[in-house]
Amino acid sequence: MGSSGKGAKQSALKKLRSALSTAGLTGPSAHVTKKDKKRGVAKAGSSKTIERRQKLRAIQKALNPFEMQVNRKKLDVLGLKRKDEVVNVAVARQRAVEKRKSTIGEERKNKHRTGGVVDRRIGENDPTMDPEEKMLKRFTAERQKRSSAAMYNLEDDNGDVEGEITSLTHYGQSISEMD
Repeated sequence: MGSSGKGAKQSALKKLRSALSTAGLTGPSAHVTKKDKKRGVAKAGSSKTIERRQKLRAIQKALNPFEMQVNRKKLDVLGLKRKDEVVNVAVARQRAVEKRKSTIGEERKNKHRTGGVVDRRIGENDPTMDPEEKMLKRFTAERQKRSSAAMYNLEDDNGDVEGEITSLTHYGQSISEMD
């Protein structure tokens, strides 16, 4: 009944402390004096920050088994792409939260906001156009609007547009003559 299963009965905090000490991440830090700073001598741990972060990530992964989800393959199918077999749930949850903040969060910010002026003048948002070009394009667009509206005007007698039907017919006879 003694301490035969010592590693299995440890609390999470004790496991963390032992993992940090075996990795060499705990202990006294190097003392840097003002003279050392002036000379350019850095702390012993500052050059090893990348290694330290990698060790901490490895310890974090090893200590919390509930963050990993294992997806079981039911059938092996050729050509079928599958997601990862082992998924880190905490990372996936964090990604989902960030995605929601970027999409739904923006919509919620602008929920009751309306308005804003959209400048739809031709060439106004194009800094490469000369003022003369802008005026010419606006003029041509205005002309095109007028000509397309005049095409459906039945009362107009001007024959400006080529190929325009001058009178309405019914079986080749003019409707104005039929009355």
